[in-house]
Amino acid sequence: MHEFNLLEEPWISVIVDDLGHTKLVSMMDVFQSAHEYKALAGDMKAQDFSILRVLLAVLHTVFSRYDTKGHARTYDPDEDEAEDFDEESIEIWKEVWKARRFPNIVCDYLNRWHNRFYLFDDEYPFMQVLAEDISSDKLGGKKPSTISGKNINRLISESNNKIALFSPKNGDEQDKNRLSCAELARWLVTLQGYVGLSDKTLFGTQKYKASKGWLFDLGGITLAGSNLFETLTLNWVAANPYQSAASNQKPCWEYSGAENIQHTFSSARVDNIAQLYTRWSRAVSIPSRKDENEPFIPSMVKLPDLDHKNAFIEPMTLWHYNKTGDNKDAFTPRKHRTEEAMWRSYSLLTLTHSLDDREKYHKPEVISWLDCISPCIENSRIVLEAISVKDDGNATSWVPTDEIYDNLYVHEELITDVGNDGWVYRVNNEVNHTKTAVSSTYRGFLKDMCDIQNRSDDNATTFINRTISHVYFLLDRPFRDWLAGINPSDSKNECCDRWRTTVRQLLEKEASQMVANANTRDLNGITVTEKTSGAATTKNIITAYNAFIYRLNKLSEQ
Repeated sequence: MHEFNLLEEPWISVIVDDLGHTKLVSMMDVFQSAHEYKALAGDMKAQDFSILRVLLAVLHTVFSRYDTKGHARTYDPDEDEAEDFDEESIEIWKEVWKARRFPNIVCDYLNRWHNRFYLFDDEYPFMQVLAEDISSDKLGGKKPSTISGKNINRLISESNNKIALFSPKNGDEQDKNRLSCAELARWLVTLQGYVGLSDKTLFGTQKYKASKGWLFDLGGITLAGSNLFETLTLNWVAANPYQSAASNQKPCWEYSGAENIQHTFSSARVDNIAQLYTRWSRAVSIPSRKDENEPFIPSMVKLPDLDHKNAFIEPMTLWHYNKTGDNKDAFTPRKHRTEEAMWRSYSLLTLTHSLDDREKYHKPEVISWLDCISPCIENSRIVLEAISVKDDGNATSWVPTDEIYDNLYVHEELITDVGNDGWVYRVNNEVNHTKTAVSSTYRGFLKDMCDIQNRSDDNATTFINRTISHVYFLLDRPFRDWLAGINPSDSKNECCDRWRTTVRQLLEKEASQMVANANTRDLNGITVTEKTSGAATTKNIITAYNAFIYRLNKLSEQ
């Protein structure tokens, strides 16, 4: 029995025109007509990120073995130089980019593995195992965990104990658990990347650290082009310094379910991109069904986690340097934060070392790759996209609850010009200036206000944090517009002065409104004693405002 082949059946949602119309296409359609589609358009951005990586795994696999004409590529570590192999890989990338469409060898490769892309199959179901692979004798006598359709579909994420409000499927229980084959395929790929830890069953009797999905802990970063071909090609890091030329690409579809399970237990690290991009977090078995209207009740077993420390083979994430804890003195992926716009992490995106040598950075490899290919895409506008999944905050379950998505429109040179006075340095300098102006200078004014109003510590903290968040919100759109409007030929000094003026004027306006709304207590103020002279002075909203303006002007001159 085999049913619903992902190479032939439409299941990937794409945008087909400038009006945002979408349609479902097959994997073959994607690689044959990617230049005609605008972008992926799945049920959520995290799903698009998951599917994008599966499609990239195809490109990494194909072009590690063939050139654009379909001629075989080989690498012998005893005879060949890794640098030569990487240079050849870059030349292949350039040929594909110049052609503006993918060569026939991609579909030729997929056709050779046609039988590995059936969603339902008695031997090689896609991203799944056979029922015997998770039998009770392999699970210490336990049964696999089960998951309902409404938990596979993260647009619902409804438990059996609590009804989800505003569900996209508001019918009976059966309706919420139904998934078409196309929906199931999309959500299955997403499940392997973002699953959490709410299920309980492990292999064997010995405990191990289970994966909640490799993507779950990433601050995902992608480069979006003007169409799907460009997006795929920009994110295809053809030469990755953290992947050896001798490492064979091992996408999950080239192995049986049992072999994929074994791969997850054999090592906590992977040495090739295709295996990383198609890494399983669960051994999933989905029973076949006679009617597509029947609900799915898949079974699944937890698989081991990947080692997160310095896992730089992963090119599509932000990195955080740990100064304390179990990962001290090592980098680990850093998720995006709900309360912070993407531009506030510009240093994590673009720097390889701290501007003041006080912080350590590791630039995402997909951004370093942009440096490598910049001569081919010069004068291009790039969209940086950020994707993370929020959780319930419960360390025993880590249930995915929502997603974080953000983007930035920039000229590619603002990411690749890394000279001492290049655009990368100047933009980061303005981001840091903004953070200082808001989180230090303006915060100082707010703290003075709290002292004058005799707020309690908890009340003051809540007021300050809420007001700071509001100011960052007000600065968000102006910063994005400023960044998107920069041309590399513009005067750096004039651009940066223009932004500093924006920051100063906005903060002055916000502080002035507080002065305008001052009450008698704010104007009378409080008496404070100078630490050095012992003299008593009055601090009120006027003196606090004047001190703030003085500090703000001094900061703007730096």
